[in-house]
Amino acid sequence: MAAPTKVAALGAERVFDGRALHTDTGLLLREGHVAARFALSDPPPGVAVERVDGMLCPGFVDLQVNGGGGLLLNNDPSAEGVRSIARAHRALGTTSLLPTLVSPGRALLERAGRGVAEAIDGQEAQALSVLGLHVEGPHLSPARPGAHDPAAIRPLEPRDEALLCSLSAGSTLVTLAPEQVEPAQIETLCRAGLCVFAGHSEAAAEVVSRARAVGLRGFTHLYNAMSPLAGRAPGIVGAALSDPDAFAGIIADGAHVDWTSFRVAFAALGPSRLFLVSDAMPPVGAPAARPFDLGGPPIATRGEGDARHCVLPDGTLAGSCLSMAAAVRNAWRHAGVGLEAALQMATSTPARALGRDAEVGVLDAGARADLVLLDDALAVRGVWVGGARVD
Repeated sequence: MAAPTKVAALGAERVFDGRALHTDTGLLLREGHVAARFALSDPPPGVAVERVDGMLCPGFVDLQVNGGGGLLLNNDPSAEGVRSIARAHRALGTTSLLPTLVSPGRALLERAGRGVAEAIDGQEAQALSVLGLHVEGPHLSPARPGAHDPAAIRPLEPRDEALLCSLSAGSTLVTLAPEQVEPAQIETLCRAGLCVFAGHSEAAAEVVSRARAVGLRGFTHLYNAMSPLAGRAPGIVGAALSDPDAFAGIIADGAHVDWTSFRVAFAALGPSRLFLVSDAMPPVGAPAARPFDLGGPPIATRGEGDARHCVLPDGTLAGSCLSMAAAVRNAWRHAGVGLEAALQMATSTPARALGRDAEVGVLDAGARADLVLLDDALAVRGVWVGGARVD
């Protein structure tokens, strides 16, 4: 990656700022951050404007990345493993992400915490890709393990609380089943600054309501591995769709969620609260897909193109092969989501769900100059991190 230019200007026919599209707009970049937007007809004096063909957007923000570039975080939680996963996704337009552990034991969580901290410390401040760590499980419902090893699922004990609260590098997102964890424990995690989501859960809507009252912020991969919506039993899905303030991630590969169900979620939550996640596995950004596992049976890939996903031998879904750019294309093409909304769901909304929207996912003054250049088919044609173009 080239060194960031102290002052530069980029111009494009269309610029999406994280919320809305602008035409014939330029971005003034200073010291790795966005200094201002300007009309191309009125450029800043003394600065040459580089024109690029396509649409400039904030770099994508992905809050659920199990792996990439052939690596699985569970298998390589070192700083170099974290960086390698981030590099694989960065080349595909994702400039901010949460590497994600799948139901780790305590020793693995400690190692990943150190790896993420070292990876963050080793990155230049203006070129930070790793936002922290997503810990998905193991405090989940045994009835809704999905691809998680049922043997790894266990209660949240005081030493687990202490370990989670000790993770201080960047942001920590924790996915848990609210019916398996006491409200006081959820409140402890939230008061420590963690972002807590519900997932892999059989919880009734009233249990979710109690968890929301003490700080639960959202829902992990909506519809998947959670109690469904029924007429007299709203479950987690009903709780999520009826909540006026909560966030929810969703996997847009057409395998994890039917497009009709996707449209229902979008109609209920809108692009300011429903956001895209990749739930990416090692094949993303890897030259060849090879079988891998989560400590159990081998996981293989199915499908083609933007519909590729991962499955266990019994057909259980086990993550996706999505990039965030592919998720945006799918939401736009198959779910009928408007272009601005699809882009918002991959940029400012996940950043806001994590409380990092002043830094990433937007092209406002003061935000990091993380950019992706898209063509008319929403294919990635260029990436900038901290104002520097990535080769």
